[in-house]
Amino acid sequence: MLKKFFTQSFSKKRKSTSALWKYREEIVGVGVAASFALLFFSLISYNPHDNSWFHFSSDSRVISNLTGVVGANVSALLVYLFGSASYFFIGCLLLLSIFLLRSLSVKEEWGRLVGLGMIILTSATIFRAHERGSIVRYPGGVIGEWGYNISFGLLYHVGTVILMYSLFLVGTLMVARVSLYSFLQTTWSVTKAVSI
Repeated sequence: MLKKFFTQSFSKKRKSTSALWKYREEIVGVGVAASFALLFFSLISYNPHDNSWFHFSSDSRVISNLTGVVGANVSALLVYLFGSASYFFIGCLLLLSIFLLRSLSVKEEWGRLVGLGMIILTSATIFRAHERGSIVRYPGGVIGEWGYNISFGLLYHVGTVILMYSLFLVGTLMVARVSLYSFLQTTWSVTKAVSI
């Protein structure tokens, strides 16, 4: 009798938790989508003069970041590390939230996430190589400066730029899951149709 009671009780708990686990990707997806929104508003309202870990002023200025103190610190950290490439993190979180909300397996989409990582790292180095795109000292942030210095030591400036643009293209192809040949073929046919 006791065995029957515990077996039924345990099976009821398993059914209720399996219903919760059924929606775990969607629950996590909503959390990631909220993180996307917070990061988006944090980065678009980034002000290097807001009090954060990387800038402090004794003036009692109101923080102008739309997401408050947390947003000022998060955006300052991302801009310090990646420079202007930190805006690609918004795309990363957006894509991840779409995967989770559509119940796509992250295990099946790991190639796209690796591609996004490549885009972030190579774009930071590209921004540093061209010294464009940011109001901070290092346009590619610390990571871009580090990547450029390593690549420059091996390939000099031109080789570094060629390598980083190539890796950026590979990352873009991984995210888009498009064949380079079919992309170029389609681009060529559209160009010919427009020029006629």
